[in-house]
Amino acid sequence: MKRKCLTVGIILLFVGTCILPTVAQDAEKPLNPRRGSWLYVGGSGPGNYTRIQDAIDNASDGDTVYVFPGVFKEHVSINKSILFQGSDHRTTIIDGQGLPDHIVTCVGTNAVIAGFTIHNCTLNHSCVLIQNTSGCLLLDCTIHTGGYGVTVRGAQDICILNNTFVKNLSMNAGYVAMNIERGEYVTLSKNGISGWEGGILPQGTHLFITNNTIINTRRGLTDTLNSLPRPNKYLTIDGNQFYQNQQAIYLVGSKDYSITNNDITDSTSVGIYLGDDVYSTFLPENISIIGNTITRSAQAIFSMHTFNMSIEGNHIQDNGLGISFVYDCFTSVTENTFQGNTKTIDYQWVFFPRFSIQQKVPQFDRNFWDASREFPHPVVGKWNFFEPYFIFVPILKIPWVTFDWHPSKEPYDIGGLR
Repeated sequence: MKRKCLTVGIILLFVGTCILPTVAQDAEKPLNPRRGSWLYVGGSGPGNYTRIQDAIDNASDGDTVYVFPGVFKEHVSINKSILFQGSDHRTTIIDGQGLPDHIVTCVGTNAVIAGFTIHNCTLNHSCVLIQNTSGCLLLDCTIHTGGYGVTVRGAQDICILNNTFVKNLSMNAGYVAMNIERGEYVTLSKNGISGWEGGILPQGTHLFITNNTIINTRRGLTDTLNSLPRPNKYLTIDGNQFYQNQQAIYLVGSKDYSITNNDITDSTSVGIYLGDDVYSTFLPENISIIGNTITRSAQAIFSMHTFNMSIEGNHIQDNGLGISFVYDCFTSVTENTFQGNTKTIDYQWVFFPRFSIQQKVPQFDRNFWDASREFPHPVVGKWNFFEPYFIFVPILKIPWVTFDWHPSKEPYDIGGLR
């Protein structure tokens, strides 16, 4: 069962702090709706700290460290259960100065980091590192110019919510916006990513990637980027928007996951790529692709060596190629709408004794194929006369035809498109 990334109470508590008058650079303090003490950085009040780290060092669990607008050139470490709040993410800036270290490191349980711009870290470090902890929230921050925007490492019950990862035109673009290493019950939601090499690079179990917008990356969401694939189980990829990426979703090391209700548009290579990796033993298994809209992409879906995959209720329109299946087993394609693709389906299978032909050839049923049809719709593919793991160039390709025996007479209303 899905855990909550944080209790409702702490989120509502933070929202309450957001609407308090900050009176930047004023001696008057905001009222305190949170239990514990408030410590102030910047501003002109008596006793305000000039360095963020000094305030954190003097805080206790349950306190709030509130930072007024300004540029703070320092690296910060949080090892307590505190609310670390900036006045406004546009004007409260933590600058890592390009030094070889993480800018904000959080190891305190149930800590909240909110309302900052955090930028200018080196290639092998993160603007924010959340490590070996639990129950933490990163909220309403702007992050750019880093090797990694946010890294969650060896942590659980973490929520990364409503942050912006952008390319700063005056500085180098970032490498990976959100990097998860050995995460468990991590939620990444309502974040915006634009112009990074990779959008989200997950590794862990029970990861919830929902309602994010990812634009102009090489790989929007992937378990491998210039390295061996990362193992993942129980990924939920739901309600995200992918625009103008080279490869929107690219997974080769993951299994037991769902890709649902996403909007994938203008992918220059492929919208969803699923396959195995020649250097590892990972095979994609138990996959649901349901209710997505994939349009104007070079290829909508490509899968290779998948096992037990369901493609259901998707709208696949105006792509170069709709779906390509290569040596998959136990694949069902039902109640999808195919419209305006240059080519709709391509599939290949091979004869070797592990499974029957029926289990290797994709099964099609109740799909809409560009026009109303009264009779079964033929779906042409091929079978290759060789074992793919030993011979990589087919020595004989033989045409093969299967059928959608009950094609739909009209498009499905997927995502309210009709």
